[in-house]
Amino acid sequence: MIELDPHHPDAYYKLGRSYEFPSLDYEKAVSMFYRQIEETPSHREAIIHLARCFFSTDKYRDGLEQFDLLQRLHGDRLDSVFRILYLQVAAAAFQAEGPYDKAMDAYERHFEYLDARERALYHDFSFVASRRS
Repeated sequence: MIELDPHHPDAYYKLGRSYEFPSLDYEKAVSMFYRQIEETPSHREAIIHLARCFFSTDKYRDGLEQFDLLQRLHGDRLDSVFRILYLQVAAAAFQAEGPYDKAMDAYERHFEYLDARERALYHDFSFVASRRS
């Protein structure tokens, strides 16, 4: 696809998806999603799948480093979902490494960027505390 149309708006994303599933080659998928975001910082789906790869492989520190780099390179040109996923990856990295106060801070800050409907899901304890067994 890239050879046929090097300016295709989704070329790297589509390659990343093929590496992500069914082949489960997350390393190559990460590389393709990252390149897609470099080309198109507002590519929401590439950002989502990039984060998903880091969660699927438990490579949170690698994810945090790549998200930091993308933030420095593209700043406000990144899709709004970037900040939410950045904080989720950061929280997971801190939780895995042990500075739990930083993990809690990242989790709490990520709530600020959720829309009201999604934020309500985290505050409605009926989802986790039910009388049914």
